[in-house]
Amino acid sequence: MKLQSLLSRPSAPRHLSMALIGVWSLILVLGVGWTFIAVRSRSMANEATLACRDLEGRIAEAESSISRASRSPDAKVPKGLAIISSFQSTVTKIADKWGCTLNEFQATPQLSEYLTRFAKDTRPSDWKQIEVAATLRGPAPFLVSALKEIADCGLPFEFNTIDLRRFSNSQTGGGIVICALALRLVTRTPENGS
Repeated sequence: MKLQSLLSRPSAPRHLSMALIGVWSLILVLGVGWTFIAVRSRSMANEATLACRDLEGRIAEAESSISRASRSPDAKVPKGLAIISSFQSTVTKIADKWGCTLNEFQATPQLSEYLTRFAKDTRPSDWKQIEVAATLRGPAPFLVSALKEIADCGLPFEFNTIDLRRFSNSQTGGGIVICALALRLVTRTPENGS
């Protein structure tokens, strides 16, 4: 009875239309909010998928590096700190071959436990790592070719960073580039412990 008396008032249609507008406004706001949440969730899911694919690629790269190291005969790959001079010699030869120069080469003088950045845990093994920093300089296309050849040199290592910067313009119009490398040589523990 009360509802009928409320609806029979002259102001009732106005109140009713205001209430309907309020309800529709609320539905619209909720719909927009849920749509935003759905779009943002999908975007975050896509970002996570891309990050997972990137990590899968990095893991495959690390496994490839370890596989190359495992396949290398012990006679060819120096053990312990001997790998430093072998790697430096290899990088120097490759740089010279491509018309580049090795400006700087620094390596830590001790072996540390091999810690891959791509695994959740580290298992004790006879694999060790040596941190190396090197700087190469040369014409951009030749330097990139030298880096590719260094990556395939047969000595086990993992790049940490590769930083390329323009140094100057050459007389032929190409750029001279400086490349700062940070990497980890991977080696087995020598039998005599050095």
